[in-house]
Amino acid sequence: MKTIGIDMGGVIKVDSGEEEIPGSLDALRLLKKSYQIFIFTTHPDIARSWLERHAPDLLDLEITNIKHPATAYIDDLGIRFTSWEDILKLLLKLRSRHV
Repeated sequence: MKTIGIDMGGVIKVDSGEEEIPGSLDALRLLKKSYQIFIFTTHPDIARSWLERHAPDLLDLEITNIKHPATAYIDDLGIRFTSWEDILKLLLKLRSRHV
């Protein structure tokens, strides 16, 4: 079975709140039928607690602070690599913004 890594904050739930990102929990339920899924976060205990309150049926998913090898990663802060020239241009633009 192929593996997908999914970021918690900004993808499954709002970064600094309790709200679910619309459709995220239903998407996880659908994806776990065909993929091995792990949730990656810098705060696994907080993520597990959030899932206990919002989606206890998804507690069988691994929640970790390690990005395991995967077919794909879903992350709100990811940058798709095309070339180093493109990456450097994008990072220069982002430097003046949030993050």
